[in-house]
Amino acid sequence: MLFRNREYRKLAWLSSIPLDAQYAKESQLFGFGEYLVRKYQEASSSIRQKSLKERWRSSYQAIFLSSLTVLLNIPIFGFMRAQAKEKALDMGGLMVILQGFLFI
Repeated sequence: MLFRNREYRKLAWLSSIPLDAQYAKESQLFGFGEYLVRKYQEASSSIRQKSLKERWRSSYQAIFLSSLTVLLNIPIFGFMRAQAKEKALDMGGLMVILQGFLFI
């Protein structure tokens, strides 16, 4: 994932400038240190905001799908309970159905 998009490449480039011997002398001589730090902070802030937004989006999807699964399983478990209460479903059949839910 690193270096796939423009922001990551820019961040890597900004962090490599002070470490490269060729550019480090010039940046120190002309006082580019604060400018580079500010640009690095802007780039990392942009990346952080985008990744946070993506994480929230995927979290909402997971919560929605988990809730949907629970809501769809409630009538099935209610039916199994009613069948077990009426003795139409014995303990072995109930365990087979429950194990089927666990391995789906």
